[in-house]
Amino acid sequence: YNGSNIVAVDSFSTSGYTTDPEDITCDPATGRLYVIGGSQKNILVLRYQGGFVLEQNIDLNVTAGSATGIPSDPEGIAFDPGSGHLFVISSPEKTIYEYTLAGLYLKKFSISSFSPTTRAAQGITVGPSSNNPQGTSFYISDALIDNDSDPNERDGRIYEARINRAP
Repeated sequence: YNGSNIVAVDSFSTSGYTTDPEDITCDPATGRLYVIGGSQKNILVLRYQGGFVLEQNIDLNVTAGSATGIPSDPEGIAFDPGSGHLFVISSPEKTIYEYTLAGLYLKKFSISSFSPTTRAAQGITVGPSSNNPQGTSFYISDALIDNDSDPNERDGRIYEARINRAP
């Protein structure tokens, strides 16, 4: 974009930790960044201290505590300030996985019943619900058909899924 005021401040190489960084989220209270590694199935925890510092490399294959809590292809990650947990979306199993900040698997949520069905869910974030700003929703991006084979193909979809919290 010509005339942009955006300037790179710092960077962090994920080399040696993950070769497939897919998504990033932030805990605004602590400033920690969480990066989901797709191929390695890991979460990098970064903090800024005059530069980005790797605080932890959470290997979900080890920390999840259950084979059913390991996503086959993690694509997106979101921090939920309401629960203080991380949510990871995996497209092949059409599932959102919930973890503690230490990477311990808590539960999963199927998105397979969404209509229309998701095809390539890749991003997730948490925000106020569209019909009740006091409530919370997941917002999920679905790439549908990957345009690598056809650079002119354009499609995609966004879903909102309400988070029902126990009273």
